[in-house]
Amino acid sequence: MRNRDELVAALHPHPRPPEGPLEEARRASARAQAARVVIPVPSRTTLIGWGPGAALVNGGLSLVQVQDVIIRNLHIRDAYDHFPAWDPRDNGHGEWNSEYDNITLRQAEKGLETGTPCCRRRTPPRRWPPR
Repeated sequence: MRNRDELVAALHPHPRPPEGPLEEARRASARAQAARVVIPVPSRTTLIGWGPGAALVNGGLSLVQVQDVIIRNLHIRDAYDHFPAWDPRDNGHGEWNSEYDNITLRQAEKGLETGTPCCRRRTPPRRWPPR
């Protein structure tokens, strides 16, 4: 690089998706991280935090195509993505996108319980996210 413009061009992300050995290593590392920090939760599961310090730290829950999941008294934090992906089409100029949330909800059935403990009734399930 011989001048400022060449330096800025070299540092600015390219308008196309990254490729090559560094991108392959990033993808492999992202898969390895996902295997360690994402906890899949099946249908008909109850997660209850026991005590005031109950927490899931440095990880997250994945609820995909589930129903009847209850999560109570559980503090969930710090689901960091150490290997975000570059999307050149995001926001008109490109953005780094993280994969993980503390709780990921995809194609799940959502129903609400109402009433008193002696006479509960359940609303019909609704698709989440809505179509």
